[in-house]
Amino acid sequence: MDKDVFKLYCGVLKEKNLLKNSCYLSVEEQVPMFLYVIGHNEQHRVVAERFQYSTSTTSEYFRKVLKANCVGAIDGTHISAHVPIDEQIPYRGRKVDTTQNIMCICSFNMKFTYVVAGWEGSANVARILSECATNPDYEFPAPPHGKYYLVDSGYTNMPGFLSPYRGERYHLNQYTDRNPSGKRELFNYRYSSLRNVIERCFGVLKARFPILKQMPSYDLKIQKYIVIACCEIHNFIRTNAKKDIYFDGDEDIPEV
Repeated sequence: MDKDVFKLYCGVLKEKNLLKNSCYLSVEEQVPMFLYVIGHNEQHRVVAERFQYSTSTTSEYFRKVLKANCVGAIDGTHISAHVPIDEQIPYRGRKVDTTQNIMCICSFNMKFTYVVAGWEGSANVARILSECATNPDYEFPAPPHGKYYLVDSGYTNMPGFLSPYRGERYHLNQYTDRNPSGKRELFNYRYSSLRNVIERCFGVLKARFPILKQMPSYDLKIQKYIVIACCEIHNFIRTNAKKDIYFDGDEDIPEV
């Protein structure tokens, strides 16, 4: 985040009354501590030493800025989760490590338009989408009539949700050696060219915020809000930054 975007970001937080200057720290001092934690995945004691405040002060303002931040194509991704030993089984999905499963919608200009976080790593992606789409509490943005979201083969092909042909190549990297053959492969190739935007979004998000790859031992609810805050800052930078090393080189950043 460059200097101009940082100033604008702090100004928006103050204008919307999401953060206020305190007797001890201005908003312009609170935000850098938060960004340092999520941008470098540093422990609070390290941040406290760098900014010359106590660890309790660092932790207090981390939570304040986190709270202030919690305000296409559909896909899910796994984010590192730090889980107590007796609760780990549901969080062990396709990988050995414990993860939380998040589902996002993004627009074709690489902004997240919907984020749901906190599901256990073993949760099926189709189940998450079904729950979000049918439970009013999730406030899922249904596609307008005649429109649809692009979803991968893990989701069900149904009105409003378009998935690729199964049993055919559909990932872009599968077409590097051979051009599409037949109508179904050609459809999958064009489909994947459009849907690739969500994978690029996830790649940029994880590259910018290392905390998402190795989550510290925050409470599970806090871990959920960290993901949402990172997505919100991702959007803010995308909207306001004239240049950004991650977005400018996003095609070279794989989703991991």
